[in-house]
Amino acid sequence: MTNLSQVKKVSFDSIVTPTTVEQFRDNLKKYYFTLTNPETNRTGLVIRGGQEVYIDEISSLDDVYKKTKSGWNGSGEPFEFSPLCYISKEGMDYIQESFPAVIQATKDTMNDPERTTIVEVSSNEKLTKDLNKINFKLIWVKSDNQIWRSFFVKTLGEFSGYLD
Repeated sequence: MTNLSQVKKVSFDSIVTPTTVEQFRDNLKKYYFTLTNPETNRTGLVIRGGQEVYIDEISSLDDVYKKTKSGWNGSGEPFEFSPLCYISKEGMDYIQESFPAVIQATKDTMNDPERTTIVEVSSNEKLTKDLNKINFKLIWVKSDNQIWRSFFVKTLGEFSGYLD
C-alpha cells in the first residue's frame, strides 16, 4: 500500500458499504473527487463541467441528479463525476469481453490490484498533488455507467440508487 499525507491505496474488499446517510457522505469524500472550500469548510462533489454539489446537502445520488438538473430531473443525461478508482486497459478489456456477465467481471477486476487502483482520501487539501505522486489518473464516469455500478454500490450502498 502506498501512503501519502492524504491518499492511500486500498482494496475493493476493504471498502465498507454505507448503511447511513452520514456514512454515504463520508464515502463520497473518501472515494470520489471532492474539493473543500477553505472559507466555508464545506466539501463539494465535483461534477464534470465545473459544477460542485455540497455533500452536506445530499442524502443520495438522486439528490445530485436534482441539484444538477440531470437525469429525469432535467436534461435526461446522467451527470459525470470522478471515482478515485482507475481500471487499467487490461481490466476494461476483460470486463467488456465478459459480456453479458459484466457485473461479476467488474467485481473480479475491482478485486485485482494488478488491474485496478483504488485510493481512499483522508483529506482533499493536497489531493491532486498526492494523486500525481502515485501517477493516478482521474477519469470522468457517467452516473449510469453499467461497468462502474459495482463500485457505486460498494462505496455508496443503497444511496447510489442501484442494487447489487
